[in-house]
Amino acid sequence: MGFLLDIAVSVLSSVEAKAKAIRQKVTRLGIGCALFAAALVFLVVALGFMLWGIYAALAAGTGPIAAAFITGAIVLLVAALLALIAKALTR
Repeated sequence: MGFLLDIAVSVLSSVEAKAKAIRQKVTRLGIGCALFAAALVFLVVALGFMLWGIYAALAAGTGPIAAAFITGAIVLLVAALLALIAKALTR
């Protein structure tokens, strides 16, 4: 009976150690995902300021309507380029 109890204790402690390791890895993964999401938020804000800067620079010389059109065209071209790269990579 003692032999079976020793085996059960050994198995349970092994399972507990593996569960602890998995919990630590999941926690690190969650923290990494949260930091990545925060980085994406900062990226979007930075891109917004860059587009606003392009618009402001163009509006000084061409007027607000033309500046909006040119800025929109630049963003559209970048989006199309990224879509083509994504399409090429997924083939």
